[in-house]
Amino acid sequence: MNNKKNYTGAIFAASVLIIVFILPPLLTRNWFLGNLFHFDTTGPIGDTIGGIINPFIAIIAAWLTYKAFIMQYDANQELRKDAEINRFENIFFQLLNMQQGIINELVLRAEVINKDGKENFPTQKITLHGRETFRHIYEEGTSCKIQLKDGYVVYGGIKHNIKNLGYNYMAKNEDLSFLDHYFRHLYRIIKYVDESPVLNKKEKYSYICILRAQLSEYELGLIFYYCLSTNGNGNFKRLTETYALFNDIRDYVLNDPIKDKKRYKAGAFNTKYPE
Repeated sequence: MNNKKNYTGAIFAASVLIIVFILPPLLTRNWFLGNLFHFDTTGPIGDTIGGIINPFIAIIAAWLTYKAFIMQYDANQELRKDAEINRFENIFFQLLNMQQGIINELVLRAEVINKDGKENFPTQKITLHGRETFRHIYEEGTSCKIQLKDGYVVYGGIKHNIKNLGYNYMAKNEDLSFLDHYFRHLYRIIKYVDESPVLNKKEKYSYICILRAQLSEYELGLIFYYCLSTNGNGNFKRLTETYALFNDIRDYVLNDPIKDKKRYKAGAFNTKYPE
């Protein structure tokens, strides 16, 4: 587009040079004009040349005015887009900070009553904060019984329970409701990027990459299976497929990588940058 504009401008500039610097000398030569003009009938040379050149000058002036208007309009549009992107980024990074705040507030106080099937295993009291809670609630085996302080009991980790009880385990287990805020806010961030009118597809993908870079492998596992449950199997799942949220998820995070990945469209694991 810019090359086309430059090409048009070059043609116009060349035309102006021809009109201003070449035509006037030619138009003042009788050998060139022949019988077309006789200054004794058309008037003095100044009047003749002025009558010929003035319309061209007026056209050039109008064109320059138009070009100045277009340039100013383009500059204003660019400034407007920059301002809109700045507003978008301010909200986007505020949402990321809020998401990090939600993670930091996660506290898991539990008693591990039985681990690895050991009958005489001494009760262990544990307190986990932030992202370390994701690994614990996701990876623990079924032989680990966790007594939560609010009265809930979780037998084993989410990964094991999904393998034994199905993809809808997370939706049916009310003991995991403390993660609802995390999932809702994460979905809100991705949806905010997706619905932005100031970004093209490539720019949206770049911002989702920023979000994805902050997710741990266990968070990706939780999100992966959450979107296969009735709670997330809708717009949330569609957005993960649109923006390749799982393009670097590790196979060992999943129960059955080949089978589980077939539940998603290929876009969820696309490693190619969108055009």
